Amino acid sequence: MADPTFQILSDTKLYSNALTPLQVQATTTNEYSSSYFGWDFGDGNVGVGETYSHVYTEVGDYDVTLTQYLPSGEPVTSEAQTVEVRNLIPNLMRWVDDSDKIEFITASIKSDTPFVVNVFNSWQQYSENSVINFYVENSKSIPFDITDKRIHLKPNWRFLNRSGEVIDEVLLNQVKIYGTKVGDKIYLTGDSNGTVFIGVSSQAEFFFVDDTPTGVDPNEENPKDSTIIVSQDLSSVYGDKKFTSEDYLHYPVLVNSVTVKNIIPEKLSITSNGIFDIDPIKFINTKVPYNIRLVDSNGNYIKTNPVIGSPDYKINIGFIGDGVLTESKPSFNNNILEKFNPDFSNLGGFFESYFIPTSTTTESLILTASVELDYLINKIPTKYGVFSDANSNKIYRVKYVKDIEEGYLTKLSEVENVNLYDNFYSNAFGAIVDFNYNSVFLDSDNSNLDIYSDSFNLNQSIDLSFYDESGNNSSPAQVTVDKGGAYYITLHDTADLVIYRNNSLQQIDLYDQLYTGDDTNGNPTLDSGFEHQPAAIEILSDDTTLFIAFVNKGDKFIQKYNIDKSGGDYVVTLSGNIINLGDDVPMDMVSNRDGDKLYVLTTDYYNGDSYIKVYDTEQNTLISNNPVGYDAEFITIDTEQNVFTVAKQDNDDDYSLNIYKYDNTSITNSSLETLFNVQINDIGGICGDSYGNIWLLDSFNGRVIVMNQEDGGEHTYINITEDSGNTSNKYVAYGDWNGFRWYNKFGYGGASTYYELSGQSEPFNICSRDKYNLQKINEDFDATETLKSYRTTDSMLNYDNLFDNFLGSIYGNKLDDGTYIGRNIFEKIANFVLNHVDIDTCSVDSLESLCNEVGVEFEDKLILPRDIKRIVDIFSVKFKKLWGDDYRTGYIDEQVGEMLDTASYVVSADPQIKIIAKEKFNNNYSIIVPTILDSVGNYNSEEGVDKFYALNLYDDSWGWGLSVPNGGELSDYYDFYEYNELPTDRIIDIIDWGNELTDTSIKPISSFSNYMTTDGIVSTILGDTLREGLSMYK
Repeated sequence: MADPTFQILSDTKLYSNALTPLQVQATTTNEYSSSYFGWDFGDGNVGVGETYSHVYTEVGDYDVTLTQYLPSGEPVTSEAQTVEVRNLIPNLMRWVDDSDKIEFITASIKSDTPFVVNVFNSWQQYSENSVINFYVENSKSIPFDITDKRIHLKPNWRFLNRSGEVIDEVLLNQVKIYGTKVGDKIYLTGDSNGTVFIGVSSQAEFFFVDDTPTGVDPNEENPKDSTIIVSQDLSSVYGDKKFTSEDYLHYPVLVNSVTVKNIIPEKLSITSNGIFDIDPIKFINTKVPYNIRLVDSNGNYIKTNPVIGSPDYKINIGFIGDGVLTESKPSFNNNILEKFNPDFSNLGGFFESYFIPTSTTTESLILTASVELDYLINKIPTKYGVFSDANSNKIYRVKYVKDIEEGYLTKLSEVENVNLYDNFYSNAFGAIVDFNYNSVFLDSDNSNLDIYSDSFNLNQSIDLSFYDESGNNSSPAQVTVDKGGAYYITLHDTADLVIYRNNSLQQIDLYDQLYTGDDTNGNPTLDSGFEHQPAAIEILSDDTTLFIAFVNKGDKFIQKYNIDKSGGDYVVTLSGNIINLGDDVPMDMVSNRDGDKLYVLTTDYYNGDSYIKVYDTEQNTLISNNPVGYDAEFITIDTEQNVFTVAKQDNDDDYSLNIYKYDNTSITNSSLETLFNVQINDIGGICGDSYGNIWLLDSFNGRVIVMNQEDGGEHTYINITEDSGNTSNKYVAYGDWNGFRWYNKFGYGGASTYYELSGQSEPFNICSRDKYNLQKINEDFDATETLKSYRTTDSMLNYDNLFDNFLGSIYGNKLDDGTYIGRNIFEKIANFVLNHVDIDTCSVDSLESLCNEVGVEFEDKLILPRDIKRIVDIFSVKFKKLWGDDYRTGYIDEQVGEMLDTASYVVSADPQIKIIAKEKFNNNYSIIVPTILDSVGNYNSEEGVDKFYALNLYDDSWGWGLSVPNGGELSDYYDFYEYNELPTDRIIDIIDWGNELTDTSIKPISSFSNYMTTDGIVSTILGDTLREGLSMYK
């Protein structure tokens, strides 16, 4: 008897939505009841019917079965058929706007360009609370922790939003995606009738900041880039299935590695704690903390320099402004800048201390500091290699970061056509990667210096052809870079050296160039050529010694030069005897880390014999001459200072290439074909790297080989996929084409640059204790004297010590500031109405009570100490009410002074002097307020205006409102008198300006800004009270 069977009418590969339902149909037979067909779809759902349609809503592989009954009533189940269910819109992320191409950031600085990601999710993951999360690996910083009070001094990594706020996740604004099915095709569409919700899309942006430059730890062998990890947690949907083989669940993750470049110091920042400026108001006999930090030109903090192991750098600290006396300890002398330890056992890049002023200042004071230091530039690990393809007009940049990333970029070089000079498309053979990861190419046929940025975009193309006096070609050959980043370029056809630094060129004439050997008709012969042809160039680790190889018509030689950098232009002079090579052509040369050895790769001009010649760089003498096969062109050094080259073992066999290693004692060699299991007939360049590898340009197989320097069998390939199978490639790179030579000499332990830095704090003043002391009305109660007045017996009358020292310490005396019990109780009773009923003057507690009575919501108030509460209650009163205001009462005739002579009196408008006019007809008085007049030559004209003018020249245009008939004399109608101010009274105020404890010097202020600024009266009194309460006064 056969088991029940069924057919799947739909596809067995479905999506988890209603666009692709599973369609099944039972096969009917006489063996089974035709009245019952039971379906199990494997996802927990069942159905009944001869045909059935089922929609899966979750991804997975599901077994579908059919159950039918025999006539006897026994159920029988079919064999299972499996269907695959996947999400139509998978869960994934993608970088947007080339965010994955962001490979460099600068330490501590928020870049202008954000990282942007697109996030796609299936419809099941739609949520208003969906987020993406961030993390970082391989960074030498610690994660930002807002609960750490000293996190601002610790190198940390953090993610920011556009506003600069630290974030650890981004809330996704998910947009729904709908689909519809037409025939066998599914189309994405908007929400409308008949469409199905199939997924969501969203976009998020963020910025990444890391305070620690890559390679800052001098003891780290292989510094790694900081690796950004962006993920979306779907564990609430899928649980732990992400740890199984069910990769179809698609947990979205993006990874990008960035090199953190050094931040360059510009000045010192002096603040109170490393964040906030020193307060404008400081007080005598209290500690004034300060923090001195290294910052760049934009004020970004440097947290990792100097490092442990650096010399001690002394900070000079002083003052500008009003002289101030301070306690002798802590001292301003012999203070050392803190040093950073990569294990965080010590923080660096700052100095913090305090001083205690013992005198006040009358003018602003500024704290100053200066320091001289060698600023450590972190290790510059190799990351890119650059080369050109002579036969395809392309330039390449490969990337290799050990255990992290590898890949390549390619683009057309600046040479667009076949060059008739030698039939090569590209002659950009001389190449380097400098310590800023710029890619530099020398185009020998077009005489260009082409500099590409760290993103491999052309930054500068500098013409060098004008150095050829004949106007043809200077033919730049090779380039090296010194410690500071200057390029030294040999010009093959003009016998010149060009130094490029600070965006300017400097020419050094090595030899007068001569071209000889043509026949009498001017045609080239075998003897034609330049007398002096500089090619390979190498600078030693002392940064002042330069070797240049000359490949001339006759004997080849190497010349040593000394570089003097003390002036504006560098001075390059001959140093020592030449190294004569005879017929051995110097193909390339490299020096060791100590700078005491120069390794020169030579190939005999006639028979192709190749040698690694080792020279003492001090004496220019040959140490050893080591044969390394035939026709070798390229040489490199590794991290252990072993030297490598590639040459033919058989001069007649291009496929007999061997790699030769010289360990400063002997030569060993290995066959490339044996090492890499493939024929290789052309190696276009060789270099070491900072990870302990040797790189080989394998043109024949379209790849870069990265092999372990100790074991060539351990290797990896960076395949140039577009060149695969193209045997016409000719990759070429001479010189330091991945930057390892510079790293080996200058960056291996971290290079350094000398800086002189200085800085100033914001101005501040040193104030006396109790400055701006204020007393309220009715705070003049002397409890001690009041108690004394109650004495009646002689024994009590003579016992002042009890009242002054004992009871006075409890109840207070005339010097009480309003916080002792006696004066405090008296003030509360005397000012009961002001403190409780008047809404303009009541205390904060009473104000809350009044608000509660009328149903006005009152913000939560703090529970304050008594002294602080008194200050808050005082300054909660409106300024005019608190301070009071002057007013005058009286009659105008009470202000009349001495009579003035109308004929001779001179009116003063600046300074403004009021006068009184009395009309003779009716004895009416009016106060005259003189104003500055437009100059009409009346009197004492100054800059087009009259500040002083004669009274007898009165004119209606003066605006005084006097009634003088036309032609009438002023003195016939008015008498004039001096103006006397009436005595002033004070509108009720809360401050008792008559109290001897009140500072009356601030009574005249009228500007609210002087009252409420950070260095104003309120903050000064509050600061004084806080210091008093915290016992900060010595």
